[in-house]
Amino acid sequence: MDRRELQQLSKMRAAEALCLFASGHFSGSYYLMGYSVECALKAVIASHQGHFAFPDKGFAMACHTHKLSTLLELAGLKREFDQAAGEDVLLAENWSIVSAWNESSRYDVKIGQWAARRMVTACTQQPKGVSPWIQTWISKH
Repeated sequence: MDRRELQQLSKMRAAEALCLFASGHFSGSYYLMGYSVECALKAVIASHQGHFAFPDKGFAMACHTHKLSTLLELAGLKREFDQAAGEDVLLAENWSIVSAWNESSRYDVKIGQWAARRMVTACTQQPKGVSPWIQTWISKH
């Protein structure tokens, strides 16, 4: 997948998460919202690869993770994010919520409205949400 496809997938999964939240399907909403952030971070990583670049095997293998904090580092955004979060407590709080997500949440049927609302808000809140912050880096490439 290229950067544009990953960015589109990120936006689609976020929209689906909002629909699921609105219809009371909180577990699915939580999972898909986290997955949308994963796709956004992978879009940033993909944007760093040249059109015909052949990535380092170790780097490519490391990118096959669902751990958001690792993807933030691989995207080359950790320093920038730490600086932004240091200047903005709301962004830092939102990241603490979002970075707790993991792919096994897709099996957690006990995620309720409160947890899903926190995830949705932490991801989408303008302008301090994690997703809007990541999107600014996708658009720079």
